[in-house]
Amino acid sequence: MVKHLQIISGISYSAYWISNYVFELIKYYFTVGICMAIIQGFDKFPNYLWALYIVYGPSMVSFTYFMSFFFTEESSAQNTTIFINFLVGALGGTVFFVIRVLEDFSDIAIYLSYVLRIVPLYSFSYSYNVLLG
Repeated sequence: MVKHLQIISGISYSAYWISNYVFELIKYYFTVGICMAIIQGFDKFPNYLWALYIVYGPSMVSFTYFMSFFFTEESSAQNTTIFINFLVGALGGTVFFVIRVLEDFSDIAIYLSYVLRIVPLYSFSYSYNVLLG
């Protein structure tokens, strides 16, 4: 609805998407700042975690915007993006980190890992697991 109102008022599509992208990043970095302060407060801050959080924001917002162009309904785009992030990102990063340790499956896991890196949450999850250990 907001998009429709802005387009009617004369804003261009590129200005609409750029302003929303910047706003999403501002919201993300505000939330990340709070999360990093909490993690630092508990003294559980791995080296280079800040770099993961800085890179993750733009990649996740871009991925979400990219996925939205494949759908006509907002709810189906949101549900599919959440499902992909949960299945591939949250579960996949941990599962493939463990599978790479097993000698019989390590080559398969390495090749599949390159394919799944298109999902930003997978890359974040896998990188976080590598940082921890």
